[in-house]
Amino acid sequence: MSDTSKGNAVVTDRTYQFILPPGWYRVDLRKAMASQVKELVDGLVAQAPAGPQQSRVRVAATNQLTMACQEAKANGVLDLVLPAKLIEGALMSASWAFLPLETPAGSDPIELLAAIASQDTSASLVEIQDLVALRIWSRAQRSEEALQQAVAAIAVELDEPVPEVPDEDQAVVWTHRVQYLLGHPQRPECWLIAAFSGVDGGDEQSVALTDALVELFDEVIQTVRFPHA
Repeated sequence: MSDTSKGNAVVTDRTYQFILPPGWYRVDLRKAMASQVKELVDGLVAQAPAGPQQSRVRVAATNQLTMACQEAKANGVLDLVLPAKLIEGALMSASWAFLPLETPAGSDPIELLAAIASQDTSASLVEIQDLVALRIWSRAQRSEEALQQAVAAIAVELDEPVPEVPDEDQAVVWTHRVQYLLGHPQRPECWLIAAFSGVDGGDEQSVALTDALVELFDEVIQTVRFPHA
């Protein structure tokens, strides 16, 4: 299958696969990033109204996505999955990351899962055919400093001043995190961390959208396979 329908990546000498739904783009961070980011940005720009808006989308998307890919690669991510559709002219604040689950040599990943589950009340075991997975989730309010930095960064990309917002009108942003630690119980080298990251503004509409994105991520995780395990 092409990358538009299936994601493939190597974990040590193993290969994992997952079904990639429409509206998302997989960036393989072991390959050249620039051409992949450009392909994703070209698709996003084509969705914007013709004229100055397309230039604005290109600049903002190129900067945001390049930075996201560089940061993910520095953190050991193998595949970064990003939205390929604009929502009301803007990028969705969501991403998925796949990276190897590192454990000490000779250790059993199942023991790691058990230790995490004993300390995290959000943890739950999930069965995915012959794989074992531990699901962890959190939702926390984003710090005001981080929010201001994000707004300032976007303003720089668009070459516009940061607007002054009264304290009573300050946005409240919540971050969502969902992590799966999953792999084959008899294959210690076949283990992954699959992570979802997203935000909502606390209002009913944005919370519902983020919840829907989490549900989609959960469904994608059910398609993860290690073909050679």
